[in-house]
Amino acid sequence: KIHVVSLSTSTITNTFEGHTEEVNDLAVSPNGKTLISVSDDKSARIWDISNEGGGGKEVKVIKEDSWIDSVTISPDLTYFCSTSKMIHVYNMKNGDYELLTKLEG
Repeated sequence: KIHVVSLSTSTITNTFEGHTEEVNDLAVSPNGKTLISVSDDKSARIWDISNEGGGGKEVKVIKEDSWIDSVTISPDLTYFCSTSKMIHVYNMKNGDYELLTKLEG
């Protein structure tokens, strides 16, 4: 589970459930509307955390070939990258989160 805690009240304001193993990293988009979580369950989960339409909803689950260690979102909201045995680059711009490329290194 991922808990969002209010800094002013120290209370849980939202909970995101879906990962079946340990969550390794989180990234919040610069506009504060999207949260991406990655896990040992080989998934990246995209969450709508805006207040529009209730927020806190899972938008998409992306499965990868192995556990995912980290995630980052580009400042212009065009891409997000996840890392495991390689770097996966996804398109965020049109909302379908398609895989653009895999980089080995």
